[in-house]
Amino acid sequence: MKQLKAGVVGVGFIGAVHIEQLRRLGNVEVVALADEAGAQEKADALYVPHAYTNYKDMIDNEQLECVHICTPNSTHYEIAMPWRTPARPSACAARRA
Repeated sequence: MKQLKAGVVGVGFIGAVHIEQLRRLGNVEVVALADEAGAQEKADALYVPHAYTNYKDMIDNEQLECVHICTPNSTHYEIAMPWRTPARPSACAARRA
């Protein structure tokens, strides 16, 4: 089975839960996270190899196949739009704010 490379934006309580659940799938490697506050410390604590304070930098610099947006609902659209390109099929499952 192909290993998928995932990134997580927002690593508060729910972001950490998403990282753990992605790992339990067995075919997903969480390669990066983005969080404005303490990104490197969170990456070290969660054993994620790359940390970013800006989600756009993570999207631009990593070869991600999926991104979990674990921020407040009102920010989902703004964060999802740079990810969506014709070269990247995408699905976004989030409530509208």
